[in-house]
Amino acid sequence: SFAETFTLTGQDLAECVKQSRGCMSMFCDYAKDFVAAMQGTASKCGDEDQVHVAAECCRKNQHYQELYPDPKTRLHNIQIPTTNSNGGDSDRSQELMPWEGDNLEQGDSNTPGRASRNGSKESMESVKEEEFREHEGERALRRSSATKLTDPGLLGWLTALSELDQSLAARLQELLPELNTEFSPHIVFEQNAERDRAESSCISIMSLWKDRYDIFTQLQAPNVKLRPEQWQELQDLVNWIDPDLEQIQAVLVLLAIRGLGKSKSVLQQMPRDNRRPEKAVLHLMESQKNVVPSVFWLGPRALSFITDALAVHELFNLAQMLQGENLPANIAQLRDCIAEKGQDIFRFYIFFLLGFMSGIAAGQGSRFMNGRNASSVISGVRLLKRLMECNPTAIYWGYLEERAQKLRVNFYSAEDLVLIRLSCLARAQDEKDYLLLRTSWDALKARERVALTDHFLADGIQEQAFVLEFLPNCMANAKANSTVGLVGLLGVLVDLLNNLNTSLESMPPMEKMIPVDLSEMAEFIAVVQNRFVFLTCVSRCQLQFVGQRVYLKMTGSNWGRTTDPDSDMTSLAYTLQDILQKQEVLEAYIMRKHEDSGPSAAHLVVEEDVHEDFKALERSSSMAVQQMVF
Repeated sequence: SFAETFTLTGQDLAECVKQSRGCMSMFCDYAKDFVAAMQGTASKCGDEDQVHVAAECCRKNQHYQELYPDPKTRLHNIQIPTTNSNGGDSDRSQELMPWEGDNLEQGDSNTPGRASRNGSKESMESVKEEEFREHEGERALRRSSATKLTDPGLLGWLTALSELDQSLAARLQELLPELNTEFSPHIVFEQNAERDRAESSCISIMSLWKDRYDIFTQLQAPNVKLRPEQWQELQDLVNWIDPDLEQIQAVLVLLAIRGLGKSKSVLQQMPRDNRRPEKAVLHLMESQKNVVPSVFWLGPRALSFITDALAVHELFNLAQMLQGENLPANIAQLRDCIAEKGQDIFRFYIFFLLGFMSGIAAGQGSRFMNGRNASSVISGVRLLKRLMECNPTAIYWGYLEERAQKLRVNFYSAEDLVLIRLSCLARAQDEKDYLLLRTSWDALKARERVALTDHFLADGIQEQAFVLEFLPNCMANAKANSTVGLVGLLGVLVDLLNNLNTSLESMPPMEKMIPVDLSEMAEFIAVVQNRFVFLTCVSRCQLQFVGQRVYLKMTGSNWGRTTDPDSDMTSLAYTLQDILQKQEVLEAYIMRKHEDSGPSAAHLVVEEDVHEDFKALERSSSMAVQQMVF
């Protein structure tokens, strides 16, 4: 055979795909996955690797999966094998009936050869009939005879357990099918990282329960290893919780299955009202137990602990509190929920949080809960223990005050409070990080600082407030992208808050606390290469209101301009803006210079930077004048 070869330049390709918002989104997702995958190959740019990686990234692309659902990831097709453990009851087995997804919304693509009738997305929900016909024989066979699942014996093993050893990971993989390295549902949905995090969480919670500091910390570097006094504080929390065997079984199952709610493949098959991680897991537990077989062998009490903990976790996320992402209103919601569900659920939820936080960085032990990170977690949990005694606002700002003490900075004025919350959002680790953040804050105009102060001090209880979800990701990407920077991001946030407040005036009344999803902005910040495009991106965004939530959509108008070149006018504008920002920084620094009691080492570093800024200011002013004259 023969064919003709045509070339397409990068610029022409960009011009082509940016004509369609869906096409642009699909191509950007594919490109990010392709570049990341190629970085993991030995050749970095080999032809064979490119062909293989391109095919894999195309197959895993969300848009491709919507067009051509993989039969093996259809919920009703999944069968997770289990093995009987010596500690189990061999007489306890469950008859696993085929799950056909009858509870999913009508028009879902689970039925062979039938596409969704969801408006214009009909084609996006269609499936390959030939692929489903290929698996029809398997499904027919499964319908004709139910599958027997044998209890792996988790509860029996916990009952007989006296000491942990280095075989803990292997034993958990036998006892919890969701952790199996070959057949886990995480593997089916290509969530290997989530399986690793789930395994780490289970090993960590077992180590906490059995007081095995060595297993818990075996992956931690010596210079950041969890200190013995911190381990004792964690042990005090476990003693306060005082979990029984059924609660241990329940928390292990919950930690093993929780990450499935993040799978895009799972969420696409959920009813529209259940397309949130916690609700998706609840739906699997109720209607798709074949995907989470460990649920079969839970008693009613253990099941109630898991369902209640997921309901609580949907209202309140400890990680968001530790990052300054949520509000006092979230703590108020948590208190109301616990008042209804009782102290047993609260203690079980705290136990779950300890395991969940310990497993964030994966590994056979806890990489995350080291000496550097544990102090914030312990501080947050210790304050939450007083949930029913203290005001939610006092708990929230009490945690931030402890963060200020750790950073050795002031916590008196409204501006101090805002800066501490921003330091949590920016994941500041020390005083130097804080002072660099303060320099960015000082570069803002007065009206911008006022707008951000009003936003970051609003509690969502007495006054309406926005919860800017994924803002920590935005700040991390802004620091990594010199085109954006923290000053640019904070200025754009002011524009976004103005748009949100304006939009609310034309909307039906909403609750005091309004979540705003900034996940698309976080991705945009990571790739944008034109400062003017970023600073004006809010004018090209769309606000999508779904119930009581708001989604910020970056739109093709932004994605199509990520690589726009700078013009002479924009370059001149940057120069003048930089001069203004440097002047504002220096003015703020001079006014504050004599307020501090004495210069620390970090202050001296910043003072040296300021002297350099004076020199840079002179050079910038001269260049700007020359450009304007020219």
